[in-house]
Amino acid sequence: MRKVAVVARTRKPVPDTLKSEAVRIRAKRELAELEQARFVAKALAEGASQESVAEVLGVSQATVSRLSSRVKTKPASLRPTVAEVVNRAAAKEISHARMLRELQNLRVAYVKPERFPDSDWALLRRAVQEGLLTRADARKVAEDTARRFVARVTGSMELEDQAIQEPAVAQMLRETTDRMVSSLV
Repeated sequence: MRKVAVVARTRKPVPDTLKSEAVRIRAKRELAELEQARFVAKALAEGASQESVAEVLGVSQATVSRLSSRVKTKPASLRPTVAEVVNRAAAKEISHARMLRELQNLRVAYVKPERFPDSDWALLRRAVQEGLLTRADARKVAEDTARRFVARVTGSMELEDQAIQEPAVAQMLRETTDRMVSSLV
C-alpha cells in the first residue's frame, strides 16, 4: 500500500502593499455597475429597447432586464450613496475633501454595523478600516449624524412640552457622537 503525503495548504494573505490597489479595483468595478444601471434606466426611460441597450453596452439582454428590474423595484438604488462616494474617492475620481463633504451632505443614518453589515454605517466603518477615512473624518460624519439625531429627540420632547436645557443637549450630542465614532473605529 502506497502512502500519500497530504500537504496542508496555508492561506496566504494578500500583501499589504497590494491592498490599496485591490480597494481601487473593487471601487472601479462597483462604480461601473452603478453607471451601467443608471444608463439602462435612462435609455429605457427614453424609449430604447432592452436589446438595443444591451448591444451598445456589450452585455446580454438578460443583464439589461435584470438591471431594469432592480431599478424598478428599488429606484433609490440610483441615488448617491455612501458606497458610491467612498468608491469614487478610492478610485481617485474625487478628492478626500470632496468625499468628506459629500458624505456629510448624504445624511447618513446610524445603525449598528454588526447587526446591519450592508448598511451605510458599515460601509463607513469599512472606509475607515481601508484608510479612506481618518478617525477625525469619522468624527465629523458622526457629529453631523448625531446632531440630526439629537435634534429629532429634542424636537419630540419639545412637542410633548418637556423642556430640555442647553447643557443637557450638548451632553447628549457629545455622548451620541462618541458612541457613533466608537462603532466606526
